[in-house]
Amino acid sequence: MQEFNNDQMFFLSYAMFFCNKNAYNQKYLRRWVSTSIYAPDVLRVNTVLANMPEFAKVFRCSPGSPMNPEKRCPLYHN
Repeated sequence: MQEFNNDQMFFLSYAMFFCNKNAYNQKYLRRWVSTSIYAPDVLRVNTVLANMPEFAKVFRCSPGSPMNPEKRCPLYHN
């Protein structure tokens, strides 16, 4: 993984924690949503990271893209 720098590896390790083969399987997602108290893994990763300007900066996400939206829901304010 030499193509990733340390900051990118930080975010990748977070995402890998939630990685599973059913992330985009619609049948799996419907069952998950109806039985789990947690959001599906794909949302637990993408929604969190899309709300972090640091992620967009590290991966150079285009402004207004799904992972660098114009409006964010910040958890903490400085």
